[in-house]
Amino acid sequence: MMRKSASFYFSKRKPIARKDRYALWRGAAELSGFNAQERLRVEWMVFYYTAAGENATLTAQHFGLSRKTFHKWLKRFK
Repeated sequence: MMRKSASFYFSKRKPIARKDRYALWRGAAELSGFNAQERLRVEWMVFYYTAAGENATLTAQHFGLSRKTFHKWLKRFK
């Protein structure tokens, strides 16, 4: 009689899918009831950390706002 391996009796665990921090930021904004303008500011920060590579000038140009305004909100966000 052949013995079956342990993998026959025990199933492999599925990895836990974790959301990235930007998805968590968006989810928190949604749950907090942010209006469209407030959610847009969250998108500024997501863009700043992802697509712009932490470049404030590029982020400000992309969204059509001044660098001073963006830096003000970045300071509040941190």
